[in-house]
Amino acid sequence: GLVNKIFVTILPFIIRTIMIYTIGIEYLGLDSLFVSVLSMLSLSELGFSSAVVYSMYKPIAENDDEKVKGLLTFYKQVYRLVGIIILIVGLMLLPNINWFIADGTTYPQNINIYVVYLVFLINTAVSYLLYGYKSSILIATMRNDLDSIIETARSVVSHGLQIIVLLMFQNYYLYIVILPIITILNNIIRSIIVDRMYPQYNGYCKLSKEDKKDILTRVGALIGNKLGGAVFTSVDSIVISKFLGLVILAQYTNYYTIFSAVFAIETVVYTSFQSVIGNSLVVNSKEKNYFLFKKLFFVNTILTIFCVCCFTSLYQPFISMWVGKENVLEIKIPLLLALYFFVKSTRRPLFTFYEAAGMWKMDFLKPYVSVILNLVVNVILVKTIGLSGVIISSIL
Repeated sequence: GLVNKIFVTILPFIIRTIMIYTIGIEYLGLDSLFVSVLSMLSLSELGFSSAVVYSMYKPIAENDDEKVKGLLTFYKQVYRLVGIIILIVGLMLLPNINWFIADGTTYPQNINIYVVYLVFLINTAVSYLLYGYKSSILIATMRNDLDSIIETARSVVSHGLQIIVLLMFQNYYLYIVILPIITILNNIIRSIIVDRMYPQYNGYCKLSKEDKKDILTRVGALIGNKLGGAVFTSVDSIVISKFLGLVILAQYTNYYTIFSAVFAIETVVYTSFQSVIGNSLVVNSKEKNYFLFKKLFFVNTILTIFCVCCFTSLYQPFISMWVGKENVLEIKIPLLLALYFFVKSTRRPLFTFYEAAGMWKMDFLKPYVSVILNLVVNVILVKTIGLSGVIISSIL
């Protein structure tokens, strides 16, 4: 998992650098905007993946192959429906895609942004329509390592081809067409590997009404959390693009790329732990699980403080060295991001246990309150104090 994150962190850094110096920083802003818009559309998945993986822990531990097969069949049907919904809603947004870009700001004039958006839309929809559901088996059976190997290979091939295209042709269309092609190949390869490793889960099996009801109940509780995740990861980019323009969005995304890279490395650890914790919650005592939580929380806090110190000290010189002094933002931006990282990171052990235990009903209203607060404060602060207002709203 860590090897995978090293690759998927370093390669985008290389690509962002090449894009800035070959085709221009506006293209980075366009990338960030469309990825954020389509992340919001992916909200239609509504947390089914978390609910299904949670439901798999017990039947896998008890070797109940028929129930696992039934869960996969149901999951496959849901993912195909999600892919169709993303395509339909995405096409409905197509005529008004200009709305997401601030009036009076520029975007690359030598490309058709509708064609670019369509390529991103196809890439997102295909990930659901074509075998995307099969990764749940690897997560539920604690084989995240295999999933990481597959993702590492995809990242190396995809980013490698994109680097070659940028250096040789400096053509943005060729650069983005690589995305859906690699997504299709990646999903097919993952499907073949899963089918060979777990032949007992191949084939159709109908899930009982009680099991479907249980999953749908969990999904109902998960909708808020899924909505909250989409807002915090996507709305910021959309708001910045709408009110401040693509150049400011690209400069901010340079900072956020570093933020998310460090957070992603941390995510690998917790993703790897989650299935182990899920298993522990089923087979071990409450006291043993609480002891495991306290140890994890303590180590996490120490590492978080170390990361915050690095952010406050190294952000500005690194940005200056990486993309040039002209793309360095005010000092308050990295300081606010450091504070945001502390708030976000110290909650990770809580949410890992929360996900593994399927405790989505326990704080049902919290995500809705935070989403409304973030949306309202985001728009108010970005209009009054600019870019820093977007980060402050996420911290709040």
